[in-house]
Amino acid sequence: MRARLLIFLVGFGMLCKPIEVHNPAIPFSDAWWETTFVRCILGELDVCLPGPAISGSLTAKFVSNNSGAVNSSDLTWRSDTAGPYDVRIDSSSCTSGTSLTTGTAVANSDNLASINASLLPFGTSYIRVCVTDPVEDLTGSGIFQIVRDDTYPTTSTNPAGGAYNSSKNVSIICSDIGGAGCDKISYVTDTSTPDIDGPTGTINVGTQYSTPINVAANSTTSFKYVARDKAGNVSLVDSADITVDTVTPTISATSPSNSATGVALSPGSISLNFAEPMDTSATMSMTTEIYNGTSWVTIPNSNSFFDWQDSQTLVITISWTYFPENSQIRWTIPSSSLKDLAGNGVSQQATFTTAAGATVTGGQVYSGPTAHGTYTGDITTTDTSTGLVWKTCWEGRTGPGCASGSTTNSTWANALDGCAYLNYIHGPGIGYADRENWRLPRAEELYSLVEGGADPFINTTAFPNPVSPATWTASRGITGSPADQYARTVVFMYGIVNQFDKSLGYAIHCVSD
Repeated sequence: MRARLLIFLVGFGMLCKPIEVHNPAIPFSDAWWETTFVRCILGELDVCLPGPAISGSLTAKFVSNNSGAVNSSDLTWRSDTAGPYDVRIDSSSCTSGTSLTTGTAVANSDNLASINASLLPFGTSYIRVCVTDPVEDLTGSGIFQIVRDDTYPTTSTNPAGGAYNSSKNVSIICSDIGGAGCDKISYVTDTSTPDIDGPTGTINVGTQYSTPINVAANSTTSFKYVARDKAGNVSLVDSADITVDTVTPTISATSPSNSATGVALSPGSISLNFAEPMDTSATMSMTTEIYNGTSWVTIPNSNSFFDWQDSQTLVITISWTYFPENSQIRWTIPSSSLKDLAGNGVSQQATFTTAAGATVTGGQVYSGPTAHGTYTGDITTTDTSTGLVWKTCWEGRTGPGCASGSTTNSTWANALDGCAYLNYIHGPGIGYADRENWRLPRAEELYSLVEGGADPFINTTAFPNPVSPATWTASRGITGSPADQYARTVVFMYGIVNQFDKSLGYAIHCVSD
């Protein structure tokens, strides 16, 4: 009895083998067979006995609903058994999904079903062909995968368009995120426009890209390119100009020119003109020095303003506002700050000598001290005769009577840049008392404040709590050997102009025009 039952179960299990196409690369396992056997018994499979076998192929595995792409794919299929058929879209069985077309198949004869992209959802779909054997009442099916991709591919180059200082091998890149994947790229390096036929993939204009294209030193190649994906979607034509420039840029002119003499004190600016477009995004820096009679001494220029007026013209406004009087000045800009579009750098250095300042007439007709209406801590005194606006308190002292704080004493080099911070103290473009041209005064300007017959020789109502000892000016010494070693001061203790070695520390009193 047990032997007969075993023979029955084995025989029934063989009949329950499903007809779904099995990948021969994946061997049947005992677990697979046991699962299929149980599913047959439970009635979970559509067909447990062999039905018609279907084979076939699609003319295109990728389609698109975009105009000018592959809009449909023809499915050619055949069945080894005659009988009624049903071609269905996105079905998990012969009774689910959407019926595309029905009819009667002739055994071993080709049948055609056209699959329009508009009938498919985006992404991957499965076309199921079901054929029923009317004699055995058995149904077999074949499954064919198709992808709808309506996304146009995009293109780029590596490196991107631009200027470089070494030869480049340029790759043209296609990217497609719609599922079909890129098919081909056509490119040109002349004035024509590349073109690919979407439905067929035929390149009408251009060369099919395969390997990187070399751009040699000191040359420019203009690329135009277009890509097609496997669904026939064709990208927009894109372009990139690749320039390889290995030549160091040149400066066609500077102002003041190198070795110039008698340079005006105002405006305290330097301009450079270049023979080719420059990289205006480079980080700028500059070293400024003044000759002290024996050597060059670095002078701070903490907030000098670098203004690229166009790609070939650079104007630098020195933070001192005015150049110091009767001084030899040297400036240096490193190659890291002056680069052409390809990254080639050039350094530049120049020297010039400044002139004497204008004569100051009048003086000592004061308005103030006055607190600014918005920035109430900013207190100024205006000499309405000369037009000069003074910061009422010497540097380091604050308050309505300049009684708070302590005097800031600096070397002459630091004093020259010591008023620059006032020009942005409340933010970019908002200086002390809403003025943006604070600077160290010339000797003649500071001396215009001297009056009276006793220490301090200055109007203490207009300038309360003044500094009696020496206060630096932006004027070079006029005596001594060498005179460049000294700078002039005004000593309000005695009401005189004196000169001291620039390395000494004295007070700062700032002025604005």
